[in-house]
Amino acid sequence: MMYYMKENELAVEEKSLWRNRDYLLLWSGQAISSFGSQASHIILPLLILDITHSAAQAGFVGAFSVIPYVVLSLFAGSFADRFNRKKLMLFCEIGRAIVSGSILLAIFFHSISILQIYLVALFEGIFFVFFDIAEIASIKLIVGNKVSAATAQENATDGFASLFGPSIGTILYQMNRSLPFLLDTVSYIVSFFSLLSIKTEFQEERDDSKPNLLKEIKEGISWLLHHKVLRIMSLLNAGTAFIFSDLILILIILAKEQHATPLEIGTIISISGIGSIIGSVIGSKVKKRVSPGQVVLGSCWVMALLWPLYIFAPNFIFIGLITALLFCINSIWVVVQISYRLSLVPDELQGRVNSVHRFLVYSIIPLGMAMTGVMLQSLGAKTTIFILFFGLLAIAIAGSFSKELRHAPMVRV
Repeated sequence: MMYYMKENELAVEEKSLWRNRDYLLLWSGQAISSFGSQASHIILPLLILDITHSAAQAGFVGAFSVIPYVVLSLFAGSFADRFNRKKLMLFCEIGRAIVSGSILLAIFFHSISILQIYLVALFEGIFFVFFDIAEIASIKLIVGNKVSAATAQENATDGFASLFGPSIGTILYQMNRSLPFLLDTVSYIVSFFSLLSIKTEFQEERDDSKPNLLKEIKEGISWLLHHKVLRIMSLLNAGTAFIFSDLILILIILAKEQHATPLEIGTIISISGIGSIIGSVIGSKVKKRVSPGQVVLGSCWVMALLWPLYIFAPNFIFIGLITALLFCINSIWVVVQISYRLSLVPDELQGRVNSVHRFLVYSIIPLGMAMTGVMLQSLGAKTTIFILFFGLLAIAIAGSFSKELRHAPMVRV
């Protein structure tokens, strides 16, 4: 079946991002939400460590939060292609506000427990998977041929959130444990109202045939598996996701071994945000001059060579600088890869194909987080980093053998 661009997509193509009202509403709402999440997510491992004094427990909770993506992502992709994406996203934002608010109330009433943290991680993960897939499936209709610029801007925004969010989160945490979660809850509410104000349809017209989720999921799987370059990119992405699955916890433990304060730990993540911003700006330019396959392979090799530098970092500033370089390279990879994938997938399949990609990536993360937590607990940060280095090296070598990836054609978006 062939798919054609609809009139609303053509109309959106001519708009600059800064003149596109609906995109600005989506971007601003998600920017605020990202800032709130950055302020609270670095606090969750600190809160768990304060309650349980166990790095392994922190790793398990992180893994628990990703399980919904593994179990539900393929179904979420089919839902995003079949049903109203905007309503789905609105429901998820309210759900995430309630979940974050429950931590806020529990801390306020001195009743926080590790069991509640596990439940919060589970439900936040459920809401996140449906929101995330619906959002990426919608973006092309909202921005038209500005996909690359929108991806770069979103990634840069996440970088700004990483730059300021963790430091503010740790400052708020030192003032009162509940304050980062108050900020996170409010950010979800703001995002809800920004989404509510968007007028553009989040999907093209759908037929009225009876839903067949399993058949629709198979269509998404088949499309991705038959596209050799996207398939290889997804597998490489899954491999690096395994290594980087609990990088925040690695940084926290490494910094704690050097007697860093919570504020200094927040500063490490903030410094890394600069890398994300720079990488996002570079990524939108690199994709116009370098093939996507070469960008992905180059990123794999550079990240593999940067990773072992953590072992020799003398203080939290150097840890932050190394992380900034890794985030810079990762942002270039993200901008190029997402733009390439979104430009090739038709709207009718955006949710499903992107859900298959994310399934491959997220299905490996719980194992990586759990394994990283156990290694940190039993071996310490530097030995864990040394072991994971060989994984990154293997990924870079494996990707280099792919002829399809090395000669992937460029797509202008």
